[in-house]
Amino acid sequence: MAKSSAKLNEEQKQHVSKMGLIIIAQVVIMVALTIIMVIIVSSRIDEMIVADNTAITKEKCAELELYMQNSSTILTNYTSAPEILNVIKNPDDPAAVEAAQKYTEKISEGLSNLEGIYVSDWNTKVLAHTNKNVVGIVTRKDPAPLNELRQYLVNMPDNLYSAGIIVSPASGEQIISLYKGVFDESNNPVGLVGLGIYTDGIVEDMEQRNTKITSDSQYYMIDTHNQKYVFAHNKELMNRTLDDPEANTPPEFIELSNKLAATMENTSGTVSFKRDGKSFYGIYSYVGYMGQVFIIDGSTRELFRLTYNMLIFLIIFTIIYIVIGVFFYNLVKKQEETVYKLDKSLKKTQKTKQSLNSAIFQDMLTDCKNRVSFTNDFERGKVPDAPDYPYYFMMFNISEFSAINILYGEDIGDEVLANVANTIRSSLEGADLYRTGSDEFVAVMQGQGNLQGTSRVCSYADQTISALSRPINTAAGPVNAMFRASIVKKSTGIDPSVLPALKDTLNQSGIAHPGQIPFLDMDTL
Repeated sequence: MAKSSAKLNEEQKQHVSKMGLIIIAQVVIMVALTIIMVIIVSSRIDEMIVADNTAITKEKCAELELYMQNSSTILTNYTSAPEILNVIKNPDDPAAVEAAQKYTEKISEGLSNLEGIYVSDWNTKVLAHTNKNVVGIVTRKDPAPLNELRQYLVNMPDNLYSAGIIVSPASGEQIISLYKGVFDESNNPVGLVGLGIYTDGIVEDMEQRNTKITSDSQYYMIDTHNQKYVFAHNKELMNRTLDDPEANTPPEFIELSNKLAATMENTSGTVSFKRDGKSFYGIYSYVGYMGQVFIIDGSTRELFRLTYNMLIFLIIFTIIYIVIGVFFYNLVKKQEETVYKLDKSLKKTQKTKQSLNSAIFQDMLTDCKNRVSFTNDFERGKVPDAPDYPYYFMMFNISEFSAINILYGEDIGDEVLANVANTIRSSLEGADLYRTGSDEFVAVMQGQGNLQGTSRVCSYADQTISALSRPINTAAGPVNAMFRASIVKKSTGIDPSVLPALKDTLNQSGIAHPGQIPFLDMDTL
C-alpha cells in the first residue's frame, strides 16, 4: 500500500513538473510572439504616420496650386470681358475707359483677398484698376523689365505668366502675381491684364485648418529659388532668408532647399533636425514648377508616441506575463486544480490577444480590413507571383468627403462611409475590401490576365461606380456623394507600393464615370 502511494506521489510530481515546464514554455512563446507582433505593428504604424502626414503636406501644396488655378481662371475671365477688350482697342475713348473701370471695380468687389486687378496697354500704361487712383501710371517704365514681361507673355502657354509669390511693389504685401497677354485677330499683342491676390488667405486657411501633427508642430512654406520663408507658423519668419541669423533656420532646411531648387519635379519626403535641443521630424512636399516646398514638423517623441507606448506596453506585458508564469508554476506544484485554472486563464489571454489583433487589423465602423491589414496582407514576398491570374486593385475615393461631414455632421458622415462599404461589397462579391484612408476604400480580387479578364474587372468597377452614384440613404435623408476611382493590375512583386500607384492614377482624373475609370498595368512599367 505504501509503495502504491509512493508511486502515485511520484507520478503526481512528474505530472506537476511537466505542467510547470509547459507553463514556462507557454510564457516564453507568448512573450516572443508579443514582441514580434509589437515590432511588426510598430513598424507599420510608423510607416502609416509618415504616409498620412505626407498626405497632409501634399494637400496643402494642392491648396496652393488651387489658389494659382483659381487666380488664373479669374484673370482669363476678366480678359475676355467685352469692356476690357473694348478699352484695349479704344484706350483714348472716355466711354470705353469708364466702362472698363466700372467693370473692374464691380468684379473686384466679389473677389476675396484681392490686392488688385487691372488692364493696361502693351506698354503697361494702366487703363483700369481696382484702385482708381492707379489709372494712368506706367508699371514698367524701364525697357529691361518691360521686355522681359513681354517675352513671358508671348512665349508662355495660353499667354499666361505666373510670377509666383512675391512682395508687391505697390502694397509691400505678399501676393500671388499673374499676368496674361491680350492679342488681336492677327495674333499681335495689344495689351495685358494683371492680378494680385494676397497670400493672407492661404495663411488664414492654414491657421483655421488643423495643420498640427503634434502639440508643438510648426509649418513653413519656403521659396527654394529665393531661399526665403514665404509664410510660416511663426509670422516673424515671413520674407526672411533662410540664412538670416534671426531666423535660426535648421541647417537641414537649407540643405533641403538647395537640393529641391535644382529640380522641377514634384516630390515629398522627410527631414530630421533639432530645435531648442529637442529632436524633430519634418515631413515635406515640393511643388516643382513653383519652387515652393511645404514642411510640417513635429516632436519625434510625440509624433511616434504610439510606438513608444507600445514598447512600454511590451515591457509591462512581459513583466506581468513572467510574474503570472512564476505564480502559476508555484501553484501547479501544490495542486493539479491550479493547473486547470491556469489553463483557463491562458485561454482567456489568448482570446484577449485575438481581440487585440482584430482591433488592430479591422476597421470597426465599416467592418472592412484597415490599412495596417492591407500592408500586412501584401507585405513584399508574402503574396506569390501569379502571372496568369494577376491581382486587380480598385480604389474608390469619396470626393470632398470633408464637406459632407461639415454639412451633415460626423454621425451622418459615418453612415455614408458604412453605406459606401456595403455598396462596394455588394457590387464586388468575393473581393477583399480594405479601408485605407478616412474616405478611401480598396477592393482586391484576382482575375484572368488577358484582355477579356481585364475588361471584366473594369466592368465590375463601372458597375460599382454606378451603384455608388445613387443617393445614399441616411438618418438625415438622401446624401449625394461623388467618387473618384482607379484600377491597378499587378501579377508579380506584389507589395504595398500599389497604394501610391492607385492614388497617382486616381489623381490623374476627376470624378469617376462608368467607362472612364483610369487603369494602370504595373506589369508593363
